[in-house]
Amino acid sequence: MSFLDVFFTGAFPGAAHTGTFMSITGFRLAAVIAVAAAAIIAVAVMLVRGRRRFSDYAAVLAAAAVLFAIILLVEFKLPSDYYSDTGTASDSIGAAVVSFDASAVAGLDGVSPENGVLLAPVSVPISEGETVLDLSLRAAKEAELPLALDASGTYISSVGGIGERAFGAYSGWVVYINGEFPSVGANELTVKDGDVIEWRYTTGEEFE
Repeated sequence: MSFLDVFFTGAFPGAAHTGTFMSITGFRLAAVIAVAAAAIIAVAVMLVRGRRRFSDYAAVLAAAAVLFAIILLVEFKLPSDYYSDTGTASDSIGAAVVSFDASAVAGLDGVSPENGVLLAPVSVPISEGETVLDLSLRAAKEAELPLALDASGTYISSVGGIGERAFGAYSGWVVYINGEFPSVGANELTVKDGDVIEWRYTTGEEFE
């Protein structure tokens, strides 16, 4: 536990037991240090300029306190956070092929690489009971391909920075299993040995 962990746990009794605050590490630690440094610099500048009103200093401290609270209470997530529980396949029962293709918008602003192929077909080992979504997340993680889920965590909303509705009201990522569009979501489909899972970005013109 760091000094800042001790300080904030003491400042907010019970935090260590309720889990209100996460450990002050990584991004949070950097953010806390940045806010503290900014507050100190602001106070120093005010002192140099001869500010004598207590309210000026109180405003700086209040702003810093609000930012501290936001940093500690809000759960920040990076695309990589969605991979945290995907793990690796154990007791493999076969393999499936996974790919991510945005060639429908290739060459447009915000699409990289230019050909739109974010992940060429790759064979990924599968475990018993693993879903299409589980396997797709793991394939993206292993390829270090940024990926995000929607708020419900049931479907892929963005891959490689290319998100749904970025190229039209109906644009987004759809999945095809063995060349067919499934009748249920990727989070409900169990992967089978030999499956070919293709994530394709569509502009949604066929739905307009």
